[in-house]
Formats: sequence, C-alpha cells, structure tokens
Amino acid sequence: MEVPSTALHFPYIFGKERPGCNQLISVTNFEGVERQRVKQMVMQIGAQYTGYMTRANSVLVAKYSGGAKYMKALEWNIPVVGVNWLNDVVLGDLQALKLPIHSRYQVCGTNANHSSDIFGVDQGKVAHLLEGWKTPVKISKETWKKFQSSQFIRLSNDNIMNHLGTVNENSVTLSMHLQKQRLDGDNCSPEKRLRFSDSVGFQVMPVVVMTGIQEDDISRLSKDVLKLGGQIEQTCKSGCTHLVANSVMRTVKFLTAFGCVKHIVTSDWIVQSSLANKFLDENCFKLHDAKVEDTFNFSLHTSLLRAMEQPLFKDLTFYFTPDVRPSKAVLCEIVKSCGGKVVAKLPSLKHIVKLINFKGEPTFIIVSCESDLYMLHDIYSHDIGIHNAEFVLTGVMRQEVDLCTYRMI
Repeated sequence: MEVPSTALHFPYIFGKERPGCNQLISVTNFEGVERQRVKQMVMQIGAQYTGYMTRANSVLVAKYSGGAKYMKALEWNIPVVGVNWLNDVVLGDLQALKLPIHSRYQVCGTNANHSSDIFGVDQGKVAHLLEGWKTPVKISKETWKKFQSSQFIRLSNDNIMNHLGTVNENSVTLSMHLQKQRLDGDNCSPEKRLRFSDSVGFQVMPVVVMTGIQEDDISRLSKDVLKLGGQIEQTCKSGCTHLVANSVMRTVKFLTAFGCVKHIVTSDWIVQSSLANKFLDENCFKLHDAKVEDTFNFSLHTSLLRAMEQPLFKDLTFYFTPDVRPSKAVLCEIVKSCGGKVVAKLPSLKHIVKLINFKGEPTFIIVSCESDLYMLHDIYSHDIGIHNAEFVLTGVMRQEVDLCTYRMI
C-alpha cells in the first residue's frame, strides 16, 4: 500500500526499441541494494551494464564524486551522472540522453552517505500514475479471508507470502505488493529473488563469473552475456549463479564458486545461448573433466550438489600460520566462501581443546606448513591436529571434511 517511490515502481513504458540500446554504462560508489537497483535500471532502459570501466563506456553513473572509475571518466571525457539521470530515462524523458548531458545530472559531493533519497523521482512526471494512492482503500476482514481461500493463494501462498511479510488484515491490496516486488526485486536477497521469480514465472537473469578463459574470449563472451540481459562479475560472491570454465582447475574463482553458484558450465553455454538469443538449459553444458576428476578422486556434479545442501565449513573456525601456501589471503577467501570463520590470532591451548562438536570432532582447524611447525610445538605435543593446505583445497573440491588424510603430525 506504500506510495511508489522509485522509478522502478512504475509501469514499463518502452517497447522493443529501448532508449539506451547504444549505451555502455558502468557504476561506481554504490553498494548492496543500491547497486543492484542501479543495475536493474540500466538493464531496463536497454543499456549494457559493465562491472569494469573502459574508454568504450558512454556513461558512468556515480553516487558521489571520487574513486578510480570517477577519475578515469574525467580523464577520458566520459559523462558522469547521478541516479536522477537514470530516473528520467526510465520514466521516458528522452531529453536526458541528448549530448552534452545537462548540468542538472552532474554528480556533486564526496560523502558516501549523502542524500538518502537519491532514488526519489520527480512527482510531476508521474502524477497521473499516483491517483490510486490519493484515496484510502479499506477491505473488510471477511473479504480478505475470502480472498485467501482462492485458488491463486492455495497454489502460491507459500512462495508469495514469504516475500510480502505480515499483511494488515484491515487494509491490503495484494496486486500492488506483487507489482512492486516484481519491479523492485532488490528489496530481498538474491536467493529470495530466485525463489520468488521461479514461483510466478519471471525469468531470472544469470550472474556469471569466468575462470581459465583466454582474455580475448572473456571480452567476447561477456558481451554475449550482457546482450542477453545477464550480468558479469569478476569474483565469486553471493548472488552469482554461474561459473564458466572449460576445465576443472584450482583457481580462487573455481574453489569459491562452490559457495554460491548453482551451475558450473562450459563456455559453449554462452556461445549457443547467444545464437539462440536466449539463455539455454544449463544441463546440456555442464562441465565434466574426467582427467582432473579422476586425479583428485571426486565428481564435480556430486560436489556441487553437496555444496548446495549446506556450506562445507559451517561451524568450523580456521587459523592459518604465516608462511602457509597458498597464501593466508587466498585460503581465507576460500574458507569464508564455504561458510567457515577465520581468526588472526591463535587461541590458548586450553580454549582449543574445548572446541569440539557433539560427535567429539574438533571445530577449530589449524592449517600450516613445514617451515611454521616450530610455532606450534605446544599444539602438536598435545596431539591436536595440524593440517596442510590440502585440507582446504582438496576438501572444497570433494566437498568433504577429512580430518585424517591431511594431518601433518
């Protein structure tokens, strides 16, 4: 029942010819929900979103002035605009696209927290669409209960009500909530958006990460993904849905992918999807690397299924000694992506001994190397397990916690 407050809340007015089809847009200084909202607006006007900044970009959308992308945009004479520019284009004010871009769209200020209402729209542009909010709508309890018993609610109540939250029985319009949730999907986590979209038939656009692909091929494949409406990310993080690789490898991207993606596919998935002008079924393009899988004695498909059931290192805490290889930074990134925690300081021996689960297994894991064992004399003298880096690397590939194989002492 809330009054629409952002450009994404209003009806989509463009047909096949979208005004931003020739625009290549990058974004800077936005985080979290705000960044997702800007990305959605960029795609809604038909422009291509890029997570990087090159001379080919036509516009940089910034929350405030400052940062590497901002400085490069000034150096390359690329227009830097605020969200108000995107607002006007989304709402159909095509004067905003004229060059040179009007000064009212210029970004001002250097405070990351300035102007909490940067997504607010000019009410004058949408006054005719707000008539429905000028008169209160009251619905009786009886009417609402009758509506709840309808076939629509029976079929999709579990999926929809989770996203609507607590409903006021005396005053509610379900269709308004549904429209707003569909257009402003960044109000919920990526995982919830996936479930909600699946439940009502909206297409979920892939968020793709690539590893082990040649630089020239990455550029070409990225353009294909963006053309189809997907997104490209440089690292695996929450919200990523696909990892593209042509062989199994132990890169940071590949190992952290187990913690977030639903699909690991070959680059043919993008190539064939581009030819079909839509994203194809991933099951036909699953990565299978028999040689590497045999070498490390695991099944990629099985490991991915296990990873989706629950995080591998949930309830485990890790400590890495200084000279461990791969580096502490790399191992920390992998462990955290799989639900583990990392401490910078080694707890007392008395405390470590107490860190066990209901099965009597340790929940504190020490990962070290030969050159650092002298630092852990008190630890291994009490028969506390010290493991090498394979505990993490091979463990993630197999999606299993092996407390015996990789013990150093």
